[in-house]
Amino acid sequence: MTSDRPLFTRIRDRVWPTLPTTLDNNIRLLYIEIFFAAVMGGVAGFNSAFAVRLGATNAEIGLLNSVPPLIAAVLFIPAARFLERQADRRPYILWSLLLYRLGYLGVALMPIIAPANTATWVVIWLILLNAPATMFVVGWNPLIADILPERRRAFVFSRRNIINFSVAAVVAFLAGRYLSAAAFPHNYMTIYAFGAAAALASSAIVEQLRMPKTEVIAERRKTQQRIRIPHVSWVEFRRIQTQGNRAFRIMTFNSLIFNFGAWMSMPLFILYYLRVLNADDGWIGLHWPSAAVRPWWVITSGSA
Repeated sequence: MTSDRPLFTRIRDRVWPTLPTTLDNNIRLLYIEIFFAAVMGGVAGFNSAFAVRLGATNAEIGLLNSVPPLIAAVLFIPAARFLERQADRRPYILWSLLLYRLGYLGVALMPIIAPANTATWVVIWLILLNAPATMFVVGWNPLIADILPERRRAFVFSRRNIINFSVAAVVAFLAGRYLSAAAFPHNYMTIYAFGAAAALASSAIVEQLRMPKTEVIAERRKTQQRIRIPHVSWVEFRRIQTQGNRAFRIMTFNSLIFNFGAWMSMPLFILYYLRVLNADDGWIGLHWPSAAVRPWWVITSGSA
């Protein structure tokens, strides 16, 4: 017996069946969008390699690693306070993500837009892209917490991470092989355009998520009473530290030393691979993610 429904409607329902609940539909969308976002994550692993091959200096590679976290440190709290005052955070999160990902089309076109000092402009552009990304990073995790009940979060996050790293690793490997075989800089321009297109597809899927409205946190202003921060002398500060939790002090100190060394050495890897070992892009892609310097927040919307 032939169905009365149009053929394409039946094909759509077979390929993309309607799920019983909004939660199940959101989870399916989260799995699909991270697949496309991971493509951009694999491509972004070549950011610093692109800059080096364009002629970026050691100092510029260092700035490419150090300035984005500084931007995050400056903008995180203002961005969070702004989102707290919005009943509907959806447009701000989506637009910040879209602007960030559209920016990678600018990276692809930079050799045409700025034929002189291209490496410097690529570094500046990649750093500036972190400003709109901050709004998304701040708003995404709370939004996921609103979408997913606590009992489902661990399972969904683990699956998203598996998809994310699996796809990004494969894309980085294939991109590295392509970059080694094709002519520079058109090879990089091609993979950045491809990655940006995939990331925009991910953004379109994020837009389909059913996002609940959140409670607005009113801004509290104290006009009568001002908060006074007492002056603490160095001796008093030392006394507070010595009487505090010893385990916490050790953890804080160890974390500071570890991260100081890790972030100091991070830009050296790509410089060593390219300028000392003369590694081609195929090896860089194979060594993803440790060899390549990606943005301070993984571009995907899962980590975002």
